[in-house]
Amino acid sequence: MASKRALRIEGDVAYVPLTRGMVAIIDAEDAERVGRRSWHYANPGNRANGYAYTQHTDPETGAKRKIALHRFVMGEPRGDIDHRFGNTLDCRKGMLRRATHRQNMHNQGVAKNNTSGFKGVFWVTSINRFRAKIVVDNQTVYLGTYATAEEGARAYDVAARILFKRFARTNDGIALAPVVRYRDKASPEFKAVECVRKHLQRKRGVYQHRSGSPPRTLPKPLMMHQMTGSRRGPDRRRSGPRLG
Repeated sequence: MASKRALRIEGDVAYVPLTRGMVAIIDAEDAERVGRRSWHYANPGNRANGYAYTQHTDPETGAKRKIALHRFVMGEPRGDIDHRFGNTLDCRKGMLRRATHRQNMHNQGVAKNNTSGFKGVFWVTSINRFRAKIVVDNQTVYLGTYATAEEGARAYDVAARILFKRFARTNDGIALAPVVRYRDKASPEFKAVECVRKHLQRKRGVYQHRSGSPPRTLPKPLMMHQMTGSRRGPDRRRSGPRLG
């Protein structure tokens, strides 16, 4: 077994030395039990961010398994543990939250093979434009085509905030934002809202059909507050500026 490495405590934060010269962060109150183990750095698949883990041996069966540091400090609950801001080596409990696997996937960063530099945006050679898309419930929702990647990123961010709410990983770094009515029909935000609205209407129609209620070929249009979960209409919300 690798020798244990001494933790460094500064105020409310403790730094956990890992292999490969990497360092993880935990709350100082967890330093004692974390310090009893040796911690390693792993980066499976050459991801943008790796994880800290330790090797645990069952005293009864002798079976070995790996325990990730972020799961260890959270008490190894069932389900996923999501890193709020994507730093997989920041294992302070305030930076972690319990999540379903789907919610955890919503908070993923830019894919390794992404060439646009923005999440949810890719180049379409046949039309010489960027296209924005978002995947929700294993369905791809296309959000329009744009002259620049930045416009596509704006469209993705609006759709992600509506569909994924607090688990949205947006390009501008803002997961939650006030409900806004976009009035400029040529803006990426307006196009994205309309694409999401149509997707949710189709989805609602499918659910009504499956539940046995009379199917509707044209479901009633969804209002902005119905998509975002707000009980107040978009025109009554004064906490944010109106764009467009």
